[in-house]
Amino acid sequence: MRKIGVLFLMALITISGMANDSTASQRFVLNELFVNTHCHGARDATLYMDSLDVQGVNHFVTLRYHTGFPDPFDPFYNRNPEEIDDIRYWYIIGALPEMLIDGEKAGMSWWNYGRKILEAWRVESPMEINLSGFYNDESRLGVLSIELIATDQMTYDDLRLKVAAYEDSVYYPDPDSVYIHTKTVYDFIPTPGGEEFMIQQGDTLYFNKPFTMPEDADPDMIGFAVWVQAQQSKSVLQTAKIDLPDLEITDGMVDMMVPETDIIIPPEGGRIEYHGRITNRLDEPRSFDVWTVIVHPDGYRQVKLNEWTLDLEPLEQRVYFNLFQDVPGWAPPGQYKFYSYIGNYPNAKSWDMIEFEKAEGYYRFSDGSNRPNAFEIHDVYPNPFNASAVIGYTLANSGRVKADIYNIHGQKIVSLIDEYQDTGLHSVIWNGVDGNGAEVSSGLYFCRLSVGNEVGIKKMTLQK
Repeated sequence: MRKIGVLFLMALITISGMANDSTASQRFVLNELFVNTHCHGARDATLYMDSLDVQGVNHFVTLRYHTGFPDPFDPFYNRNPEEIDDIRYWYIIGALPEMLIDGEKAGMSWWNYGRKILEAWRVESPMEINLSGFYNDESRLGVLSIELIATDQMTYDDLRLKVAAYEDSVYYPDPDSVYIHTKTVYDFIPTPGGEEFMIQQGDTLYFNKPFTMPEDADPDMIGFAVWVQAQQSKSVLQTAKIDLPDLEITDGMVDMMVPETDIIIPPEGGRIEYHGRITNRLDEPRSFDVWTVIVHPDGYRQVKLNEWTLDLEPLEQRVYFNLFQDVPGWAPPGQYKFYSYIGNYPNAKSWDMIEFEKAEGYYRFSDGSNRPNAFEIHDVYPNPFNASAVIGYTLANSGRVKADIYNIHGQKIVSLIDEYQDTGLHSVIWNGVDGNGAEVSSGLYFCRLSVGNEVGIKKMTLQK
């Protein structure tokens, strides 16, 4: 085992010195090892990967997913059994140990893992991932800031951004005499399925992932792995990792206070009422951006609603009373998350969140019926907007739907939808960019939405 590890390290050092004129990026490899504290074969794979991890720290990360088989009482598995089961079923994992290297199964022959990792590392990546973030040591809340850069041509259209939080160097003497357990995954942010996105060569995208530190965890031993994965082929395009101690201590705080704990919005729509508090934790003046985001029940669609810039005096705490956020009736039922972020947009430093439920029930359409009898485009939400707007619409019949944005001169800015859709309630998001991904200027715009011979138009105002 020691000889294989040395050869692996020497190969990495040799290849690192090679010249590379490609526009592609150096790959950072993701290893996902499925283990259990009562599996002897998993013990050997764990110890082998522990030895490689020390040498390949700048070239790959190895996550350990502790499953519920053969021992359902594995303490690492029981920290988050539902999500671990989800990812195990998604990968179709049977006997242990099982290793995936950049999404491809490497089998149970752990002595071959080093060679296969090296082969994966030699394949260039079409993107870069840069990580930063902030952590509040008092509230144990933090924000992971992610920058994705497409450095080469992208050939996938089903990409997901995935984030896992892990705990390192955990002491637990298991029956197979493994005492220190490394990079055991305890959470996915927000879910194992990740966040859907699209990116083209030359694009740069930014994401904020809020997280909460477990009360029983040592902050010095917490880390995060971030990767981009194609959902159908399961191929991992690029990975990055960062440790919690490498995040900055936040200098700003945002709090959202609600008068009731259980917020339920009726089917016809309603309003969330809350108070907000902004705090400058430094003894010097600071300027902060504050913005709000709603995450839809599917966990993937996020809509930025508002943004403000505030100047605070040293150690100033400012409270805003009687704030509200409207929720339209055509919004689908389910559990929503309403976030407030503080930082320097798009990089957040802290956050707070209100959860609310949109109740099941029939949305009553303009003719008073409970079912869609005609094509209808609903009010744009919010309007005016300064970041993202949601256009809701109803289809009485299935058909090919087209949604385009025009300026006041009648010029088409961007096409949002051109696809076949079934009858029912739908919505589309416009983020204030044109067909090339460039931000457009403030002003009046029109959304033209059509299905068959039916056409609907809504005005929307972009205010920056």
